[in-house]
Amino acid sequence: MEIIPVMMVQNTKPRRLRGYSLIEILMVVAVLSSVAAGAVVTVSNVTQATENTKLRRDVAVINRAIRLYMVNGGTFVQADLRNPGTMLSKLKTRASTDTAKQLAGVKHSMADERLNYEMQSTEESRSQVERARFIPDPGNPRFVIEKGGVAGIRRFFLDSSLSGTDYGTEDRAVNMKLAKTDPWVWDYNDTPNTRKSPGNPPPVVATTPSSNQETPANIPLNPPAFSLPSGADKRKNYPKTLTLLPTNPSGTAAISYSINGSPFIPYAGPINVAANSTVTAISVTLDPDKYDDSTTSSSVYTATAIDAVASIGFPKTGYNYVELGGPLHPSTPGPLPAPSATGTGGLANLDEFPVPFQNSTLFRYVWTVDGTNPKTSGTAQTQPDFTNGFIPAAIPVAVTAFGSSSAVTVKGAIKSLDLSSVNSSPTVSQALTAVALALRPPLATIDGRDVTLAPDVSGRDTPANVRIYYTTDGTDPGVDAAGNPIRGNVWTGVPFTLEGTTGSTQQIIARAYAPLAYPQFFTAAAPSTTMITLPPRTDVYVGGIFVNSTGNTMRNIAKLNNSGYVDTRFDTGTGASVDSLVGVVRQVGGGVMAGGDFGAINGVARAGAVLLTPAGAVDTSFNAELTGN
Repeated sequence: MEIIPVMMVQNTKPRRLRGYSLIEILMVVAVLSSVAAGAVVTVSNVTQATENTKLRRDVAVINRAIRLYMVNGGTFVQADLRNPGTMLSKLKTRASTDTAKQLAGVKHSMADERLNYEMQSTEESRSQVERARFIPDPGNPRFVIEKGGVAGIRRFFLDSSLSGTDYGTEDRAVNMKLAKTDPWVWDYNDTPNTRKSPGNPPPVVATTPSSNQETPANIPLNPPAFSLPSGADKRKNYPKTLTLLPTNPSGTAAISYSINGSPFIPYAGPINVAANSTVTAISVTLDPDKYDDSTTSSSVYTATAIDAVASIGFPKTGYNYVELGGPLHPSTPGPLPAPSATGTGGLANLDEFPVPFQNSTLFRYVWTVDGTNPKTSGTAQTQPDFTNGFIPAAIPVAVTAFGSSSAVTVKGAIKSLDLSSVNSSPTVSQALTAVALALRPPLATIDGRDVTLAPDVSGRDTPANVRIYYTTDGTDPGVDAAGNPIRGNVWTGVPFTLEGTTGSTQQIIARAYAPLAYPQFFTAAAPSTTMITLPPRTDVYVGGIFVNSTGNTMRNIAKLNNSGYVDTRFDTGTGASVDSLVGVVRQVGGGVMAGGDFGAINGVARAGAVLLTPAGAVDTSFNAELTGN
């Protein structure tokens, strides 16, 4: 800029001085502030425009260097196109010595060794600031200018730290090369340099224009138009059908496109666009002598996350112990009933989910049976995997979920595993109550004076650990407010013997009560009454050489009841010493006297004679040391 000196001339003519009002001063300040603000905006815009212009010119220069490199025998493989840096390093190589001898074109590097670039920041990439994006097409690698989209290169610059870096040499192949073995000037290799899409122009033989003639500049093509504008839509409206529309004269361009940064491919018809896709298109010149490839144009198609709506349902709201799979009494005859308390967890707005997004990697149905929030609880259960179609969740409820309570609350929800696709649903719930079963009266079996009680399992609904209480004085065991007995003896599973005068009558009353673990599922049975006239005592003891009597382990000595079965209340443990014979067994008062050739009974030394208690233990108050031959 030429600086023109200006002569300042002092005005010697006297002038009248006057003051300014406050209003005039404020008006001047306001005008100056507006001018200053406008100046800041203008400077900022000018600065950005300058940077944009420089970036476009740098891209044009580098793209010409790429084409010059390819025209002069350079080739790119995929490893050279990993990123802009690897491609620029390729441009900075030199032709090898052997190649340089035959290469008629440029033998040195196509780019300054100091050439480097700077990427946009995250904040810059979100703006509409122009950026250069590298297209890694082996047939036509290039940089394009874009506004918006993915982050790109904000500027190219010369990096002094790279000065003097040697990027090496390479062999370059061209169709026309100086003769090496042929007497003619050229060795000609008739191999066409085919063009790939989006195309790089075929090599052009350079001509030298006359000094008064200028080579006209190529006309840049217009990028294709999109039938669908960028924007967000509901997930169920995807995939969308996109048509790329030509915007250039017929025969001048072909259209290529890329989805989500993939390699460009020729456009052959409408495209199915999935949710959250970025489509980038370019017009590729068919006449590189007149037209240049267009800049790329992109549209982004996003999907709003679907608000999931969960549902929950059970065939009924009340279930009994058997339906909930409670364990039954061991003597229950088969087949045992199967649990049937199973609900269904569903997706109420399934029609809003495209089939490809009905996938357990995006969301799952979760539930709890303890009343906690299924989306955050550590006790939550999850439906199995599914894909390409939602499968309703089966929600089984076991008797253990109730504990001692008479009701449980089952909660369910759709839990998102990909918040960009699905929003978790609100929680839904279903209350289930315990339905009580009435226990049946217990059964009584009389054997002489021995009484055996057992639960009635014929209905296949008697729980394990059912309790039986009885009395022998004719009184009812009763039931309190909690369902427990008021009086009586608990049945232990071992027969009990009635005491009393022979010929007298006794009344046995028994009831079945709920197990302590699940009292809410049962009501006590009605009383069962059994009348018995006491017979004479008929205890029978046997001795010999045996280890088992009627299915019960008894060694040498056993007590039998009136039916001939072993009375397990009389137990001599390991019995007589090995291979011993107990030949004499006789009841004496409340005990039993036995004799034989043994040396010990149940590990207690007794030679030939022993007195046993009514329970079968050795009576230590009696010790007769007998020896016999």
